[in-house]
Amino acid sequence: MIEDIFEQSHESYGSPRMTVELEKRGYKVSRPKTARMMKALGVVARRNRKFKNTTDSNHNYPVSPNILNQNFSVERRNQI
Repeated sequence: MIEDIFEQSHESYGSPRMTVELEKRGYKVSRPKTARMMKALGVVARRNRKFKNTTDSNHNYPVSPNILNQNFSVERRNQI
C-alpha cells in the first residue's frame, strides 16, 4: 500500500503525509512505524528546491562600458 501511495503522490510524500493517507484508507499506523516501513522499502521522498535568483539586474550600481563590443579577433597579444 505504501508503494502505491508513494507512486500516486509522484514520490513526494514523506512519513507524516504517508501516515495521514494510510489512516484515510483505514490502516491504523504511527508515523515512526510508517517511517520504518518506508525505509525498509527504500522509499524516500523527493524534495523540490526553492528557486533562488542569483542575478540582480535591477541595481543602481555603476555598469562598466562595453569596450570590446564583441570584437574578439586581435592580431597580437594585449592589443585591446
